[in-house]
Amino acid sequence: MFAFTKAGKDWNEDACYVCKNFAFVLDGETTLVKKNFSNEQSDAKWCSNWWANYLKKHLKNKSKTIPEILKIGTQEYTNAFQNLANGETIQDFPSTMGSIVRNIDGMIEFYVLGNCPIIFKTKTNHVFLVCDPLNNIVDDINLAIYKDIANKENISVLDARTKYPEYLLDARLNKNSFGGYFNLCNKVDSIEHGIYNKISTEIIDKILILSDGYTQVFDLMKFITPEELINNINCKKDAEKIYNKLFIMQEEDKNCNQFVRFKIRDDATLVCMEIKK
Repeated sequence: MFAFTKAGKDWNEDACYVCKNFAFVLDGETTLVKKNFSNEQSDAKWCSNWWANYLKKHLKNKSKTIPEILKIGTQEYTNAFQNLANGETIQDFPSTMGSIVRNIDGMIEFYVLGNCPIIFKTKTNHVFLVCDPLNNIVDDINLAIYKDIANKENISVLDARTKYPEYLLDARLNKNSFGGYFNLCNKVDSIEHGIYNKISTEIIDKILILSDGYTQVFDLMKFITPEELINNINCKKDAEKIYNKLFIMQEEDKNCNQFVRFKIRDDATLVCMEIKK
């Protein structure tokens, strides 16, 4: 078991953790407002770190399911951030997407909310991907809009996003509401929109949990498949080698025209667990 993470800019808004019994990846999302209430470089970083510390403590509680733990955490998180705001009006709570895997009583319990897919490999070498499609749909719609603007105005996709930020802002306004997408924030009901299930530990050989900054290797740049990824990653150096190829391709497409995306690169995180019998 190991974790790999790289910041997409000066600081990393992803958070991750892996131990014998559980692992998770969290991908913090920037708020609509410029003001910071926390002492971190961004409130999104504070958010993902808050949830990481909460999960490290509470995933040890075997009497509660992952969704139950997250619902209680949502209430505690809301109170914690309101305390940071010290009575000021909070226009937009920082939030995080996340995926969690827990080895409990002979079962692998897993939960996915947002763009943090989990790749499973079985002992019979079958590979399957668990992802929350709703965030991808919202992103795909906005990427199509920016690509169309770029073509019409003969500018780069990156310039189109900078010139017309309202499309992304509108999407953020629909966060955790019907017609939008869902993540860990200040609304308990959002937890119901995640993907939750269990599978026997006797079936599973290896598990990868990824933030969407790393999934670009197979869902955007497409130079490796999920099956090849999980088969080729056995240590931290393997994860870094694949990431370095992604980094080079991002550098060669700094305008985001060939591989359409919102920024040159995002924070990229991968966690690996092997189930030994």
